[in-house]
Amino acid sequence: MAVPLVTALAALSALLVGGLRPGPAGMGTACPAEQLLVVAAPDIVDAVSALASRYTDGPGRGCTAIRVQAREPATVVEALNGGWDSARYGPRPDVWIPDSSLWPRLLGAARPGGEAGAVTARTGPPLAYSPLVLALPAPMANALHWAERPPTWADILRALSAEQGWAALGHPGWGPVRLEMADPARSTPALQALIAWTGAARGLGQEDYLPATAVDQPSVVGLLRKLRSRAGQAQAGSGAVFVMSEQEVWRYNQGQPAVPLTAVYPADGTPVSDYPYLLLHPAGTAAGRRAAAAGLLRFLREPDSQTWLVSQAFRSGLGAEGAPFVPANGLRADGVTDLLPATGATTLRRLTQVWDSLPVPAR
Repeated sequence: MAVPLVTALAALSALLVGGLRPGPAGMGTACPAEQLLVVAAPDIVDAVSALASRYTDGPGRGCTAIRVQAREPATVVEALNGGWDSARYGPRPDVWIPDSSLWPRLLGAARPGGEAGAVTARTGPPLAYSPLVLALPAPMANALHWAERPPTWADILRALSAEQGWAALGHPGWGPVRLEMADPARSTPALQALIAWTGAARGLGQEDYLPATAVDQPSVVGLLRKLRSRAGQAQAGSGAVFVMSEQEVWRYNQGQPAVPLTAVYPADGTPVSDYPYLLLHPAGTAAGRRAAAAGLLRFLREPDSQTWLVSQAFRSGLGAEGAPFVPANGLRADGVTDLLPATGATTLRRLTQVWDSLPVPAR
């Protein structure tokens, strides 16, 4: 994943484009009878919507109408696994852009009577990248010495486990060192963090596989119990360590909060969201709609589109990016290392099941 996005996509584009080459409007191109419906993860939906508007005002003018909606990836998985009940979820989309390739791994067979083959591709070209970070106010990062010496995942766990909390670092008024993250069954950063901590505890790297059986081992359950005892949800800027994507930190700081956040990048690498472009066409979909989806994909891959995504703090690769990836925005300008042990659907489900079974800490 360290190669530039355009290079990485070149080998993958044939999976989605399928030889379709829609031409300009009025040149005999088969246009879709209805608009193309795209659902995207909430953190990238505004960017996709803006670029889709540019596409329909430019290369897709007179041929392609596009509607972009925000949908949580977990909701899309739920809908697809149930055969996509349109009465409950609305029209089934043509394109799905979750924030991570973790989510399509959770897709199973459609229910009896549901739509078979509702997903054309379980993998797709990534549109952008955003690494997982630990976010906290700068004074807290400095107190932990994480600004000058980035922590490993094990270091972060030790800080969360310290009984004296911030008092051991000269700040008794800050209370315990807490972990603030959402439900990993519905949140990409939270799910990625659980995988990273579990993998780090077992000495796994990106090329290693984390089996579901490992999740039930006492050492892993103990790790998850320790994390769960420190975990919860709070408002950003409240003095806790937050599990967030790099782009979320940038977006939060763009609001000029009284207490901005600093992104801390684990020294041993961190999971990276990749925003795959997935087709949801069932068999028999009109060629025009498939052509429209392929045309939008090509537009999102163009250098100008990629440059604009970078301006919104989505990386085009894992190398150095420059602005807006600067300390003034709470971010790091140089590259990051991807660290996400390979996980299948059974492992992902088991991680969230064990997490949900552990006691919720009292507040």
